[in-house]
This record gives sequence, C-alpha cells and structure tokens, in this order.
Amino acid sequence: MNRNNNNKANGFSVRCVRESILTQGMAAQKQAINPCGVLITEVAKNQKLPLYLKLYQFLKFLYEVTRNFPKQYKYTLGKDILNLTWRCLDLVLEANALSREEKHPKILKLSLAFDQLKIRLRMAQEIDLISKRQFSHIQTNYVKEIGEMIGGWSRWAASRPTG
Repeated sequence: MNRNNNNKANGFSVRCVRESILTQGMAAQKQAINPCGVLITEVAKNQKLPLYLKLYQFLKFLYEVTRNFPKQYKYTLGKDILNLTWRCLDLVLEANALSREEKHPKILKLSLAFDQLKIRLRMAQEIDLISKRQFSHIQTNYVKEIGEMIGGWSRWAASRPTG
C-alpha cells in the first residue's frame, strides 16, 4: 500500500466532504462560517462587511509576501505582520457583533492594531524585505482603503445619538 497516495486520497475526500457539508449548509441556511467560527449571513459577508473582505484579501496577499522573507525575519517580523493582520480581522468581527453603543472602543482597538501593522510594514520595506513596488501596491490597494474604512466606521460609531 502506497502511504503517500492514500494520504492524498484521504485529504481529497475529507476536503470534498467538508466542502459538500458547507455548501449544503449555506444553501439551506444562507450562512457561512468564517475562520473564527462566527456565523455571517451571505448578504452581510458580501455587502455589509467590506472592511472584513478587504482585510481578508490583504491577509492572503501578506502570506505571499512574507513567504519570501529571509529566515531570520520570516519568524519574527513576518509572523508579527501576519498576527497583527489576523488581530485586525478578528477585531472587525468582534466590533460588528456588538451593539452600536459598544462598537466604538473595539473600533479604536482595531485602529491601534492597524497602525501597529503599518509601522511593521514600513520597517519591512525599509530593510528591503518588501520591494518598493510591493510596498506601493500595499499602500494604494490595501492600507489606504482599509484606513479610510476604519476611520469612517469610527466616526460613525462616535457620532451615535446619546439617550
């Protein structure tokens, strides 16, 4: 018995079963489960959480970027960049689940984590782990848009009516 082929077949069948269950569940309930285990309706996922989706795309891009870091930085600065991005993604989900009155402190934590992420990205660019081209792409396609979304969300939460 070829163990490698058997493992590949089992991995494929497990993946297919999992995708089948998720697909059936989404079709029946119109819900998706994000990596943190929080239920999000398909409508909310596609239309009401653009910040979540943008951060998710950013995280996928950063996994590709940090994979090319030299070993001495991959497990320090690279891991820190990825962890902060995950933290931002988690904070978006947490803030979204709160009532309007409770959102603002969580959004401020999100803003702080995002600022910390930007500092680490700048350091990575300055020590030539990220090329100027990649850094420009990150700034124009992710950082600027995500920052504007966080700022707008923060202003909205801060302007809530008191009463």
